[in-house]
Amino acid sequence: MDRKHFIVMSLFLSFTSYIISQDVQNKYDHIRPYSNFQGSSTYEQFINQLSSKESSQDGRLTEQIDQMWNNSESTWHNDQRTTYEYYTNSSGKLFHKEEGEIQQIVYKEVWHSSQRWDMNKRTTTEIDRYTHIITKVTENWNGSEWDLETKTVSQGLGVDQGGLTINETIIYVWIDGEWVYSERRVYLSAIVDDQENVYNEEVEVWTGSEWQYSQRKLYAYDYDGELTHVAWSLWENGIWEDYRLETYNYAYGKILSNQSAFNPYQILLEDITNGGSTNLALWTYSYDADGDLIEDLWQSWNGQSWQDLSLTTYSREDVSVGKVSNKFSVKRETLMLMKLWQNGSWIDFWRKWSSYEDSQVGTRGETDVPVQFMLGQNFPNPFNPATTIQFNVASSVHVELTIHNLLGRKVLTLINSEYQPGQYSVTFNANQLTAGIFFYKVIMGDYTAVNKMVVLK
Repeated sequence: MDRKHFIVMSLFLSFTSYIISQDVQNKYDHIRPYSNFQGSSTYEQFINQLSSKESSQDGRLTEQIDQMWNNSESTWHNDQRTTYEYYTNSSGKLFHKEEGEIQQIVYKEVWHSSQRWDMNKRTTTEIDRYTHIITKVTENWNGSEWDLETKTVSQGLGVDQGGLTINETIIYVWIDGEWVYSERRVYLSAIVDDQENVYNEEVEVWTGSEWQYSQRKLYAYDYDGELTHVAWSLWENGIWEDYRLETYNYAYGKILSNQSAFNPYQILLEDITNGGSTNLALWTYSYDADGDLIEDLWQSWNGQSWQDLSLTTYSREDVSVGKVSNKFSVKRETLMLMKLWQNGSWIDFWRKWSSYEDSQVGTRGETDVPVQFMLGQNFPNPFNPATTIQFNVASSVHVELTIHNLLGRKVLTLINSEYQPGQYSVTFNANQLTAGIFFYKVIMGDYTAVNKMVVLK
C-alpha cells in the first residue's frame, strides 16, 4: 500500500478508533486562509481572532484595526477597522439567550482618503458554546441603510450509526428580495470534555434545482488524540477525487503549562492529485512558555526547497483598565505583524491591532445608567490625528482625564469637572503631540484607570 492510500485508510479507521482530541478545533483554526481552496467555517475564527485559544485567554475581543505598509512613504496607513459588540447582563457577563448561546454584532469600516472611517459591513451572529454559528446575517452599508447580503443557518440533524453528531449549515444569498440557496455543509463530529472534534465535512453547492457535491474533508487523529491529517477531495464525474492533504507535525510536544499549545508545530500541505504527492506549502508555528503564539512562518515549495513567503509575529501587553472595589481589571492588547520575503529580506506588509477586555461593553434589557465606573479603550487606536475616549460614571463624581507621555509627565488635561451618572465620550486631537506612545488617565473618586494610546504621524 502506497503512502497516500495508507493515510486515506487511516482516516477512515480513525472514525471507528474514536480517539478524541480535546483541542482539535484550536489547531485547524490556525491554518491560514491564503491557500487557493475554500476552508471550513471554523477558519473564520482565525480572521476574527488570533485563534480560538487566544480569544478565550485574552478575554472578549472588542476592536481590531488593520493597517497596510506604504513602502514609498515608509509609514503605516489605516485600512480596515472592526468593532465587536456583545449583549451582556448587568453583572458584565455575556448575555445568554439560551444556555451557552451568545449574540455578537461585528461592524467593519474602511479608511477613506479624506482621513475618516466609512461604515462598510455589519454581521450579526448567534454562536453556541462550541463556537458553532447558529445564525449569521451579513449586511452592506449603502450610505443610508443596510442591505442584506448573506445568511447562514445551522442545525443538528441527529446522530449517525457510529454515534457521531450530524450538523448542517446552509448559506443563503439575498437576491431580488428573497433568500436563495448558495451552499450547504454537513459535518460529522463528537463532543468530548466540552470540545468538538470534526471527522467528516462535506460541502454542496446549489445548482438552481438541487444540491450537488463540491468538496469533502476527512480528519484523522493519533492515539494521543491529536489531529494528524486532513484529506481534501473534490467531487468530479460522480466520484470523490483526492485533492489536498494536510499533515500536522508536533516537534517538541505539548507545553505542560498550557495543554492546548505546542512548541512548535508544522502544517504541511501537499497536492495528492493523480496518485502522487507534491509539496505545496508549509506553516510553522512557535509558542512561548505560556502557550501564547509568538510567530508563524509560511513557506512555499519551489520544486527543490522551501522558500519563505511571509513571517507573522505576535506581541501582547496587559493593561490595567481600572480599580473597582479593590480589584483590578486587566485588558490585553495584541499586535499581529506580517512581513513578506522580498529580494532577500523581510519587508513590512500588514499589521492588525486587537483589543480584548473583560469589562462590561453593553446591556440588554437594563437601564443606560452604568453599574460601575469604567474607562474604555480609545477608538481608533492607533490614530492620526483624532480619537475618541469613552468612560462610564456610576455616581455623581469629579472627573479628571489627563494625557501623559512615556515618562509619566502630564502633557494635557482633557476633563476636570463634575459629572452625573451616565456614559460619556470625549474627542482628543493629537495635532500638538509627536508620534509615539502616550497614556491617558482618569480619576473618578476612588476609581483610577490608565490606558495606552498610539499616535501616528
